[in-house]
Amino acid sequence: MTLIEKLTAAQRANNSWLCVGLDPAPEQLPEAVQTYDDPLLAFGYAIVEATADLVCAYKPNLAFWLAEGPAGLRALRDLIAGIPEHLPVILDAKFNDVGHTAAAYARAAFETLGADAVTVNPYLGLDGVRPFLSGAEHGIFLLARTSNPSARDLQDQLVGERALYEEIARLAEGWDAEYAGTCGLVVGATYPEELFLLREI
Repeated sequence: MTLIEKLTAAQRANNSWLCVGLDPAPEQLPEAVQTYDDPLLAFGYAIVEATADLVCAYKPNLAFWLAEGPAGLRALRDLIAGIPEHLPVILDAKFNDVGHTAAAYARAAFETLGADAVTVNPYLGLDGVRPFLSGAEHGIFLLARTSNPSARDLQDQLVGERALYEEIARLAEGWDAEYAGTCGLVVGATYPEELFLLREI
């Protein structure tokens, strides 16, 4: 089963297009989980237990877990292992680097942590992305049109006659043709016109 097939099956099973972020900022954790030996894991489990029949995917942001050191990474690995198998896990890490380093990132995300997909910065091109496309059961979501205020500084720059974010969508289309069922896009819903255009592409 490809990543996209798994995501589509989860969408149909739960009649949902909702992806829930798992971003446990320690200073914002509710008191109810702060008494646990591992409050990050308790928080994550509580969110998953409350939403597993309502979502099509989960998206833990690596930064929040990594900031807690080895304990945070163990908690993230255990949380991903505890998410129902039919629901994809997208590790939000915005990875990208040269080939052998990207391969190590891919191994960490897919083998060590157990994610199904990752967010990836496409700036280095295909050789920085290819290691994440090594198997159809895994995949990527390429940063195309992000929601941060200064996104336009780079993403609106023209490549020929098209904005860079459009070119990224076209690259994703081509890469998905080569690695079928593995490529998606990160597009902020704060830009509805661009979102519509990118869905069309």
